Amino acid sequence: MLVLMAATYAGTYYPDTLLATVAYQDAQSAERARDFGRAIQEYETVLVTYPDSRLALAHLGISYYRSGNTYQAIWILGSLWGRDNPKEVASQVNNILKEIKQRDGVK
Repeated sequence: MLVLMAATYAGTYYPDTLLATVAYQDAQSAERARDFGRAIQEYETVLVTYPDSRLALAHLGISYYRSGNTYQAIWILGSLWGRDNPKEVASQVNNILKEIKQRDGVK
């Protein structure tokens, strides 16, 4: 029942394909469990079908950052800069980019 509810929720983002819906839900689960390698793989699966999904891109960038791959995180999160990003991740993306800039002394 929980999987069906989760798939239904994720389906609101990816209604056309069950693969992307399940991959998104698996990625969310992995991210919560701090299994960022698995989260990255699952978000990339979503992006095969929905390459312009700002939600999946944001979470992918966050997962790269949390896994210690700052270069990939900057590349992905930077692609979201100045775009109308989903409100559930916009502040987190902005905070990570600010943190990277402060840490690296970028003004």
